[in-house]
Amino acid sequence: MSSPKIVLTSPATEMSDYRKSPFIAFSASFSKPRIVPRGFLIRALYPPVPRDSEGRAIYAPYGLRKIEAVLLREGFGENEIAVVHPDNLDKFIGPETKVLAVSSMDPLGIAFVSITYSTLIGIGKSMTAYEFKRLSEKWMKYKPGLKVVVGGAGSWQLSKKGVMEKYGVDVVIIGEAEKVAGEVFRKLVEDKPVEKVVYGEPADVDEIPCIRRAAIHGVVEITRGCGRGCQFCSPTMQRRRYMPIERVVKETEVNVLSGQDFILVATDDLFLYGCNSSDFAPNRNKIMKVFRAIASVRGVKYIQPAHSALPPVLLDKKLVKDLAEFLREYSFYKHNGKHIVTTEVGIETGSTRLIEKYMAGKPKPFKPEDWPEVVWEAIAAMNDNDWYPLATIITGLPEEDESDALATLELLDELFSLKLFIVPLFFVPEENCYLRNGPEITFESLIEVQREIFLKSWRYNIREWGATFFAKYVNSGLKALFAKVTLKVVFSALYLTYYRFKDPWRKRAFREITSEVIKVLRTG
Repeated sequence: MSSPKIVLTSPATEMSDYRKSPFIAFSASFSKPRIVPRGFLIRALYPPVPRDSEGRAIYAPYGLRKIEAVLLREGFGENEIAVVHPDNLDKFIGPETKVLAVSSMDPLGIAFVSITYSTLIGIGKSMTAYEFKRLSEKWMKYKPGLKVVVGGAGSWQLSKKGVMEKYGVDVVIIGEAEKVAGEVFRKLVEDKPVEKVVYGEPADVDEIPCIRRAAIHGVVEITRGCGRGCQFCSPTMQRRRYMPIERVVKETEVNVLSGQDFILVATDDLFLYGCNSSDFAPNRNKIMKVFRAIASVRGVKYIQPAHSALPPVLLDKKLVKDLAEFLREYSFYKHNGKHIVTTEVGIETGSTRLIEKYMAGKPKPFKPEDWPEVVWEAIAAMNDNDWYPLATIITGLPEEDESDALATLELLDELFSLKLFIVPLFFVPEENCYLRNGPEITFESLIEVQREIFLKSWRYNIREWGATFFAKYVNSGLKALFAKVTLKVVFSALYLTYYRFKDPWRKRAFREITSEVIKVLRTG
């Protein structure tokens, strides 16, 4: 069998469905302890996606599936393209292979989650960075004959001087690739010159092809872009588009035909589906219609919306109620024994000054000074309908001072009476956002109040969600008992061998977090 002209892959951390949990997938952004072997992580955390009889990946990241669809649309044959797990590269790269295309969310481990928690935990680079480096070492042995293209949400990380050369990358595509990928790959296959950094353009809906094969987590895109203009975020800078229902159904069917029963609804804000208003008012009929259309595909068992904004919750509480009642029937997650609806929302800060300065469009149609009330009231309304969001907080925005951080702490203290999962993050100056020239945050640069945001949030998370997490991911009986003992031993060992020698805040934080975990283990 001749080798394909184009091989597509991603780091191993992105070629896994984490046993069907997009939530657990975030853990790959945490530090990889040097003493933990890769084989253990592959078995326990990110097992490879299944493969067909030829070794091709049955499921792959949604972005790779989009590029595969673009290449097929551009005239490349099915036998000229292979989507594979990185551990299978050697079976597919051969004499006829011209291009290796890599999609990566976080190649250098400097995205929001990874830079935050690898820095705070302080025991090594993120697993995402580890696996990207490992993958680059694989493709290096095929150079210079093989051309390497890297795209995906984290491709901007490679565009800085000297980084592409260090990792053996020939071309980086930043932004949406549907309009540029065909020409780039055609030139590379024909050994023609290509710019080292290619910037994609926003594609119209009819220029975005449907995926031809299944995506990890059964991803189906219903909207793209946001349009609220938050200066720290790249999706909010993109113009908003929503996909026709027939396209959504078609991609759902593609996923289900390959065995997926879990559908992750990709959207920067689910309330934007069908929205054509400048005040971001949700279109109730179209939103309900698209979710019902997804559920109508035979074989769909779970439906998980990715992101939503908070202001629309207050604009149409009936929609929130109706959608929650519908989605509970397709819920993958439970809390305290009952099915819940969850989605990611962005709180980012409790400071109305920073909201007005960097994200004035975020509260629309409300005003920046209303933001803390909007957040509390929206999440309370969601909770009333068993909708428990995962909420992000951005710490270290440019010019954030003690009063701004205190405003965030005050908002968090109020939110602790509600049910949500809080993920504080460092500000990251991404290449494709307005604040690209902002300062890079380090643990040492945080003031005490900013550090307290992290500690208070995670103590709350463990108290609220620890028992649910333990019940879901550890079986009952002897296995549970073994896990409890193991966790206690691991936490004790980490403190005795590492954290007791660290700075006072890390020592205190580790002791307090450990104390919360032990309480959960005693009662679980």
